[in-house]
Amino acid sequence: MDQRGFNQAWELTQAVSEASGNPSCNSLIERIRNTIPQTELAGAGARRKNLKAAFAIRDSKTGRNVCSVTIIDDVVTTVATVSAMAACLKQQGILRVDVYCVARADIQL
Repeated sequence: MDQRGFNQAWELTQAVSEASGNPSCNSLIERIRNTIPQTELAGAGARRKNLKAAFAIRDSKTGRNVCSVTIIDDVVTTVATVSAMAACLKQQGILRVDVYCVARADIQL
């Protein structure tokens, strides 16, 4: 996000929220440690390792009454980022995590 100057995933999320009538939230989960940009890493394994323990729930009380979360991303390449986020959400007790993306890379890693 810092490199681009805006958060394109949040822009998408707000548009989907407005169209669907479902609430949007960009404060449920946060990156708690700096990581190497995923685009600089080769292979799914390196990307998964890079994101291990990189996310946490901002406030443990926030997700208590939430049973379903949708992650919206612009590009999904190896699913490392959304998988790490989903794992964090599920550890908090969220039962269902859906992922929507604009583009999905079709690569062999």
